[in-house]
Amino acid sequence: MPQKLARLMFAALMAVAVAACAQPDAQPASSPQPMPECQVMARVNGQVIVACEVLWQVNLILEKNKGRIPPDKLDEITQDLVRQHVMMMVDTRIAYGDFRATVPQADIKAIYEKLGPMFDEQEVPKLMKGVGVTDPRDLEPRLLELQTSMRERRSDFFTTMIARQWVTESVKIDRTVTHEQLLDYYENHGDDFAVANRARWEELMVRFDRFNDKSAAYRELAEIGNLAFQAMASASPSPDEPVFGELARQRSHGLEASEGGVHDWINKGSLAASRLDEALFTLPVGQMSPIVESPYGFHIVRVLERQEAGKTPFTEVQDEIRTSILNERQQAAYDDHLAALRNKARIWTAWDGDLPGPEYAAARDAAQRR
Repeated sequence: MPQKLARLMFAALMAVAVAACAQPDAQPASSPQPMPECQVMARVNGQVIVACEVLWQVNLILEKNKGRIPPDKLDEITQDLVRQHVMMMVDTRIAYGDFRATVPQADIKAIYEKLGPMFDEQEVPKLMKGVGVTDPRDLEPRLLELQTSMRERRSDFFTTMIARQWVTESVKIDRTVTHEQLLDYYENHGDDFAVANRARWEELMVRFDRFNDKSAAYRELAEIGNLAFQAMASASPSPDEPVFGELARQRSHGLEASEGGVHDWINKGSLAASRLDEALFTLPVGQMSPIVESPYGFHIVRVLERQEAGKTPFTEVQDEIRTSILNERQQAAYDDHLAALRNKARIWTAWDGDLPGPEYAAARDAAQRR
């Protein structure tokens, strides 16, 4: 987004407490007024969050939705987005502030050095994808265009990771999971373990648009099918062993021809070609089908595996369930600890004034729903 346009967006933002910097306990402004680019939008235990920290994200959202936002709604939507992103930063600042207050002797420089490779390897690719660049050399200019920088993104990443890790390490959970608890979870989360009627298959296919008429296409596939049948007869493969491989790669027109005609699992009813779908769910596993016609061409299919609708056996998902239970306990403990930190925090926002912890949580949720 051109910087001129970004500046205009800043100017268009509707104000919410222009005296915030000078008056810590100021109440929300009674009427909209122009908001400076780095207007203080929130205070969290002495830390400040300013508008320019989140504007790059707002700019990106507006840019991606350009043409779909009515001009008369731009101011309102821009301010709503600023509020949403500011409110999302408050919890991070609460946790980070608790870390600094509890461990004042922490070697921040050493922590940053450890987090540096994580930023480069994990966050930079996400940033590139998010802002729409493919060459790492284009990332910094793109971020500057959005009114942020690599230095700012790195600093924000470090703060966020420290805050999350601090809360995670501050909570303890019971890591004992009994067999009864595993069974209860399995019974109460049946949908998570439901398995649709599905099949894995291989295909030989010729397209109508590659031939002068249907009869020519049919003759071609009949010839390919005879070769496949002969290959099966000589090899005597197991039902789940593909046999169309080279024939599919050389002569088939199917979507998976380059992969030997093998298709991954599909659920019953997911194919638009009803005759093909029916063949896949009625044909004996391992047996070649007769020639089947679809709107696009002729097909010969062979089902490699088929699974009836039902539920994954408990014995196969015990480890997955144990992990899910521990993750739920960890998340609940994390949320409770963060709520306790909020209750002790001094929070002020330009939209709501002073916010006790429980009221902040409600205000944050309301901002996300706007």
